[in-house]
Amino acid sequence: MRKLPFIIGVCLFLWRQVFSQPPVSHEARYIESVSPTEVMIEAAGIGKNTKLAEIDARKCAIYFLLFLSTDPILKTDEEKSRFRPYENTFFDPENISKYITWESTAPIKRIRLAKKKIKIVKRFKVNKEMLYQDLVSKGIVKAREELMEEVGLPSIMVLPETPKGENPLAALGKRLNRHAATAVSYTHLT
Repeated sequence: MRKLPFIIGVCLFLWRQVFSQPPVSHEARYIESVSPTEVMIEAAGIGKNTKLAEIDARKCAIYFLLFLSTDPILKTDEEKSRFRPYENTFFDPENISKYITWESTAPIKRIRLAKKKIKIVKRFKVNKEMLYQDLVSKGIVKAREELMEEVGLPSIMVLPETPKGENPLAALGKRLNRHAATAVSYTHLT
């Protein structure tokens, strides 16, 4: 009777270890930015049944944002090495579901693979900002504010268009309307 809680605990631990792994599939693509914080991703998942393939597709959507997209959240080798200790907790199905704000109800594609596996493709809306903030809170990536302090903001200089050979700064002094237009453009950009 005393062994029952221990056995249940071991089973739950092993269950979490099996399902907290990174995705099997790394096949995903960016569809669109839905809002400043959310993006739509089309991701594939592979599993022994549809349910496991859907879990893998959710993991794949997060993995894509972290490592594979054109602008991945984890860019440097240092950030990737800081992520490794948290990898299993980030790919836990319960944790992943908090980043996914919407999921298509039916798969776009369903393909039978060898060894009785299924590959599905679904679309997900992922809260990229929440994912980024969780990584910042764990010290994996730097906050944007820290990066701006280190790098600073760019200086913008707006000059009027001039004919070839004419000095743009001299053109500013000659015509007041060019100066006003340049000032308006500058305030819009900053």
